[in-house]
Amino acid sequence: MKISKDSLVLYKEAPWVVKETIPMEGKIEITGPRGKTMKVREKDIVLLSSGKTENLNKLFDSAYLDEKEKTLDLENKIKEIWELAGGEEISFGDFSAMVFDSNAPDLQWLLYKKLKASPWFTLELTEDSGLNLPVLKPNSQILANELIEKKDKKQKETRLREDAVKRLKNREDFQDEDIPFLQEVEAFALGKSSKSAILREAGIPETQEKAHKILLQNGFWSILKNPWPTRRGITLASANLPGEPVAEVPRLDLTNQEKYRAYAIDNEDSSDPDDAIGFDGDFLWIHIADPSDTVLPDSPPDIEARKRGSTNYLPEGVFRMLGSEITLNYSLGLEKISKALSFRLKLDEKGDISSVRILKTLVNVERLTYKKASLLKDSNELNALFRISQRNRERRLRKGAVEINLPEVSIILKEGRVSIEQCEQNEAQAMVKEMMLLAGEGAAKFAFENSIPFQFVSQEEPEIPKNIPQGLAGEYRLRRSMRPRQVSVNPSAHHGLGLGMYAQVTSPLRRYGDLVSHQQLSLFLENRKTMDKETLFDKIAQGDIAASECIKAERESCIHWKLVYLLQNPQWQGEAVIVETGIPKAKILIPELAMESQINIPGNLQLNDRIKVKAENIELWNLKVDFVPV
Repeated sequence: MKISKDSLVLYKEAPWVVKETIPMEGKIEITGPRGKTMKVREKDIVLLSSGKTENLNKLFDSAYLDEKEKTLDLENKIKEIWELAGGEEISFGDFSAMVFDSNAPDLQWLLYKKLKASPWFTLELTEDSGLNLPVLKPNSQILANELIEKKDKKQKETRLREDAVKRLKNREDFQDEDIPFLQEVEAFALGKSSKSAILREAGIPETQEKAHKILLQNGFWSILKNPWPTRRGITLASANLPGEPVAEVPRLDLTNQEKYRAYAIDNEDSSDPDDAIGFDGDFLWIHIADPSDTVLPDSPPDIEARKRGSTNYLPEGVFRMLGSEITLNYSLGLEKISKALSFRLKLDEKGDISSVRILKTLVNVERLTYKKASLLKDSNELNALFRISQRNRERRLRKGAVEINLPEVSIILKEGRVSIEQCEQNEAQAMVKEMMLLAGEGAAKFAFENSIPFQFVSQEEPEIPKNIPQGLAGEYRLRRSMRPRQVSVNPSAHHGLGLGMYAQVTSPLRRYGDLVSHQQLSLFLENRKTMDKETLFDKIAQGDIAASECIKAERESCIHWKLVYLLQNPQWQGEAVIVETGIPKAKILIPELAMESQINIPGNLQLNDRIKVKAENIELWNLKVDFVPV
């Protein structure tokens, strides 16, 4: 069969017109929409109509084709021919002749499209003299019914989606049938998908903030929904991998409480104490939980901890880096005898560390709350620890340490209500802080003296202005002058702490970097090969990136719950302190919320002046609130 000029053909399922045949090349030149021309092989096209095609553009006019279809009632005609076919296949040409009196190309194309989507026939190709021709094979009643059901379902889904898009555009309330589409918006709002087709179809900017707002407005989310950790890839569940079974390592027995009393001093609600301290008259002992015995480098729990970076502390709960089993097994003081990595420090008359040893130990730990320890600060048991702590603080201050005292709060979520409590640091908390700094300094010194590749934490010297104001304005200025901390495998001064070198080693149950430091120390103490600098830095860097996301998620979560508190207490008013003046806005700090904001200064207010403010224009989805003078 020869193909003639101006015939209608299909190329890649789109209509084209034959311009001319080129026998010498074995090609056919075809013209498509907008005059596009190309040469194709005969076997690559399908002959649809040998009638003359005068206006190809009509074949792309959907309104024209829809009107034609209504007039011709093709749906019913196709079903009638299916009933007449009796299961016998029919050529497309014969089928067309049974439906139309004309061989017009627009009718052939319309019929082809309709048959392609019909449940009654399967459209296949047959070859005649090298040319592809469409034929129709009737489907069984069962298959036709299945296809009809599938088509109806798709049409219903399309209609529901169109209705949901319309409601989104018009800012109308969503209906129950819109839940699947809201779930699509939710996945985008939580960062589980990178795009939202339904927002795009509704002409709404594809931002997580917009998605968050829509979910709140439609009641799909309540104000208690905190999406920020999930957006940052934070798993809101504790790890549950068990530690690796390992052989017991030799440990120094320090369970004699007459000589080696050890105290784990923590908050009243602490469930995972990971440090304890004691003084035997000669040496300061700082005992740290020792999970490195069972969380070996590159073991499953180690890899999981590296992905997490740190334990997450949120008002919703605590989500542990190492899981409950390992945490409880290695916390100090939960059992009569605890395993520890102990830092034995000898301090000279100036309070400097003159020698340090690190030992695997067994300790008998007594637990105390900060409140009780503060009451016992002058007792025989604790007095020496408080004196060492005070001397260490004075030593650091002499070396340029910077102390910043800004308000801190604790956010409590209980039965759907948020409460905020002020955090007041007592003497025992300050004492324990100094002990942990001594442990970090001792660990850095030990690693440096023994040439152990190690994680060192440093901070460049801050540029503190000469005239620092008093009060909260001064504390705010100090914080603004501080440089970011640096993590490296090379020691350097930590100017913010007033230490020549420093390492974080006191929270291996909570911080991955500390865990890696413990693993390295354990390898060294057990005369095994330590991790080289490159391997160590890679692990630390991965954990630090994850920990950074945790910190951001915790910060965003804190703002979220503070805004929820303000929404739940619409009559709230509080005191704000001017910490930075400017025109037209000044920076304020609200101590009872530990929140900062900008505000138009009413009158001639100065630094540290106090004004009464209230909250307006709370946007939970943007973590924004305006504070205005009362």
